[in-house]
Amino acid sequence: SFVSTATMEYSEGLLAGSWADAGDYTPAESPITLGDYAGTIANDGAGARILIVDDDPVHLRVLFNHLTSEGYAVVSAASGEEALQKLLEESVDMALLDVMMPRMSGYEVARQIRRSHPPSELPIILLTAKDQVHDLVQGLDAGANDYLTKPFSRLELLARIRNHLGIAAANVDEVTGIGNRRFIETALDQEWRRAVRKSSPLAFLKVSLDGFRLLPDADGNARVDECLKRVAAVLQEFGGAPASEPA
Repeated sequence: SFVSTATMEYSEGLLAGSWADAGDYTPAESPITLGDYAGTIANDGAGARILIVDDDPVHLRVLFNHLTSEGYAVVSAASGEEALQKLLEESVDMALLDVMMPRMSGYEVARQIRRSHPPSELPIILLTAKDQVHDLVQGLDAGANDYLTKPFSRLELLARIRNHLGIAAANVDEVTGIGNRRFIETALDQEWRRAVRKSSPLAFLKVSLDGFRLLPDADGNARVDECLKRVAAVLQEFGGAPASEPA
């Protein structure tokens, strides 16, 4: 049987702080959906697509060589404007941004990305020759997950990439390829804060599947997995649709 419950469920346990903290962090301005975590990367980052942004073609080539040698797919951009356009056209799992670029700095690109992609969905690592504390703070305030100063070690870069991709992958269910319980808790926390900040309603749909005990023991697990995958595909198709109105 298929049972769905449409309800307004709020859990204070999901909030890491009080209501007064609701404005401390500005999450994605578009609602987070089941489709935000399509299972495209393994726990080790295999198969990940990484956006690299730098106005220096030599630096772009160095990054390209480092990443492709490890099996990553690479999407490159020579400016902040081009990077944002690429994000509209292609799906990526991480962004490496040079900070010092003409017209639009890496800080501004990061801020623009964070308007639609929260840190748990699309990790950002800033790459720059600036190494002062205030530069680091400015980068983190712009929405970056991490900060690496030039010249950097190839091994350190790859280690940080693996770390952040692993954190992102931990939010994906291995069977269905969509967000797991950890993702739901994070997304609900962020959406709660957004609802409080904008004084808007928050809806939470809870779907339960039952009747699995009726399946034969011989192939029961396989059929359960197949059922979950099909339901996940339907939820991703409809739940992942963009909002009809601006958030």
